[in-house]
Amino acid sequence: MIESVITAYLAGELNISVSGLVPSPMPEKFVTVEKTGSSTEDKVRRATLAIDSWAPDQETAALLNEEVIAAMYAAVTLPQISEVQCETDYNFTDTKTRKARYSAIFGVVYFDD
Repeated sequence: MIESVITAYLAGELNISVSGLVPSPMPEKFVTVEKTGSSTEDKVRRATLAIDSWAPDQETAALLNEEVIAAMYAAVTLPQISEVQCETDYNFTDTKTRKARYSAIFGVVYFDD
């Protein structure tokens, strides 16, 4: 699954907790990866991934978001990934917990193992 590949990759690149779900209890800084869509055409796999950067304040969340974007562009060095495009990123503070969060949406072209 592409989410597992990206989760493991980002955990190694960023040296923080990266998972598919919000951990409980929530660490001070962490990243979540969620596949929000996918398609296959002529054996080419595409996925849309929402990658959220969580932190104690807006500035730290924004900086972590920038690290995520840089790491995702570097993910094209992985054998499964052939293309990464950041489609958008934005402030996405969690309204329930009031925890600062930025979200970056990526289009990824990949190959199955």
